[in-house]
Amino acid sequence: MERKSSLPRAETVPINCSGNRPTEAAKRSSSPPASSIAHPDAISPDGTVLAFHEHHPDNNTDLWVLEMEGDREPLPFLRTEFHERIADVSSDGRWLAYTSNESGENEVYVRPFPDGGAKTLVSTSGGGDPVWSRDGRELFYRSGDRLMAVPVHSGDELTVGAPAFLFESSFAGPVIAPNQVDVTANGERFLVVESIIGARGELQVVLNWFEELERMVPTN
Repeated sequence: MERKSSLPRAETVPINCSGNRPTEAAKRSSSPPASSIAHPDAISPDGTVLAFHEHHPDNNTDLWVLEMEGDREPLPFLRTEFHERIADVSSDGRWLAYTSNESGENEVYVRPFPDGGAKTLVSTSGGGDPVWSRDGRELFYRSGDRLMAVPVHSGDELTVGAPAFLFESSFAGPVIAPNQVDVTANGERFLVVESIIGARGELQVVLNWFEELERMVPTN
């Protein structure tokens, strides 16, 4: 799909990057419980840090980071009573966009990466499944069946503008479903996983498949 609108000029809001760095106690905290289910979200551009979320047995979801070198001990990035999940790392490796329901509905937030810090709300009327542009100048996210784009500038501080509507699509999953959309390097085309209303699945049965295999891959 191609974008239908360009981003408007927008007032930007600075994000304070200080605070909320994991304490030594947090770093020594236990790894995700063995009974939890972990899902990889994104990896830093240099391939050294993996961000993932895990479904806790107590029915909440937390964000973790894992250094790909050394002892590979998972460290908590964000652990609360809410659901934090579906994250993506910016192209400069300094910011993590993620989905959280701390406000009562799913919204997109950004925090410094990988050490954490003050958060900022990016979406305005619900959102999830964030995806950074390759140049780091835009952050895309889903709001229902609408794909939104937010202008971003990453300097000493991160600034974000107002969300702009790009297009509507019949996404196959809810906003908490990961990897439903991706963007090309130039930010002009999108790969979308869509549901097909009324589509019927077909079951195909192959007979004499062993003989067909022998014909295609002779053994002598």
